[in-house]
Amino acid sequence: MKSTGRPKPKKISKHKKKGWKTIDSTALEDFLDERSFEERTGGTISDKSNSELFFIDKQVDLTTTDGEKPNRRNKKLRCFSILEPDPRIKAVNLGKSSKSQNIKRLHPDMKKRKIDKEEKLFEAELNKFHTRNLRQRKYRKNAPNLLVKDYDLWKDLSDTPKEGEDHILDVTITKPVKPPKNHYKKPSAVPAVTDPHPGMSYNPTYGDHQNLLGKALRVELKKKKDEEKIQKETVLKKIEVEEKVKNKEVKKDKDETSEEDEEMSDEDLMSTGLNPAVRREDKKSYKQKQHDWKVKIRARQKNALKSRRIRESEVYRIKTFNKEFKEKEQITKKRMKKKQRLEKREVFKTKRLGHAKFEDADIDLQLGKELSGSLRKLKPEGNIMSDRYKSYQKRNIIPAPAGIQKRKLAHVKFYEKRGHREIS
Repeated sequence: MKSTGRPKPKKISKHKKKGWKTIDSTALEDFLDERSFEERTGGTISDKSNSELFFIDKQVDLTTTDGEKPNRRNKKLRCFSILEPDPRIKAVNLGKSSKSQNIKRLHPDMKKRKIDKEEKLFEAELNKFHTRNLRQRKYRKNAPNLLVKDYDLWKDLSDTPKEGEDHILDVTITKPVKPPKNHYKKPSAVPAVTDPHPGMSYNPTYGDHQNLLGKALRVELKKKKDEEKIQKETVLKKIEVEEKVKNKEVKKDKDETSEEDEEMSDEDLMSTGLNPAVRREDKKSYKQKQHDWKVKIRARQKNALKSRRIRESEVYRIKTFNKEFKEKEQITKKRMKKKQRLEKREVFKTKRLGHAKFEDADIDLQLGKELSGSLRKLKPEGNIMSDRYKSYQKRNIIPAPAGIQKRKLAHVKFYEKRGHREIS
């Protein structure tokens, strides 16, 4: 039989170092902890005297004893006990409101509309409340200060501005007009004063002079070419007008003959009828209609399968797609660069501001015979005013002047009065 009692402690030799680790030292540690705690809280209790540990209470407690009556002032009045809730009485069942019952009876769509309407009204009320709040805050911020300022009795009032003087100045002062965005931006990058051609000098070199003459010749040739073109067009237009007049006369004769034929054909139609008769053999049977419908469905299914196969096969064309994307990107980059180049050139071009197109002024030049080596014999060419005027047009500041256009007169209808006709 096994013993149920406490197990006996092992017999260990304590005089050797080997047995120290197996010794139970919990009691010793507890004692040392208790000792250190007592020292921290004011020293050991065994060393202290009775006067330090205990004291005799000699003062009387002034608070109310059990025998004394409670303060009547703090006591609740009995008449107010009616107002307090009675736990024995059950709460009144008011039931559901008729409004909620009516909503339940409604159709779900109508119910949803009613609920949405109520929500909208609630949101509107909320917004109104917020706006009112904001208005009040703004008013509080900008509210005039009603506190009385310090008033100096001996102050000289001649230096202080009069009341309402600033207001008059603010109202009557001419404020600067706000300019548009492009006001300070130049309309053109063309310089105001361009350097003249070296061939325009009173004593130019042979090469420069010939270059200027060639430039003037090209301008004149272009003008001549344009004039010839206009003359050709006018001649062609005259021929076209004549042909049109002839065609109109021929057409009139044809119309007269066709009207007679139409009258005859109308009479025939009235006798025969407008629509031709429908034959019974041409009408499709139910079987034929069913066959046509099936053929259509098969064709549709075939096309769908084909498109699906094409889409699936496009997975293997990823490399080609990437190549195409890269090519497109390169094309777009080239276009962007071209656009930027055109925009840079556009700054130096003259725009058409009015009806007329800008035309460069004639080149001021002197022929080889007219040239003179000295400034005394030099003949002045051109005009400064016209040169500046053309410069403004070239720089898009003012539009080119349009030629004098003929005023279109109103077409007046002429007719003779009956009385005048009889006299004549």
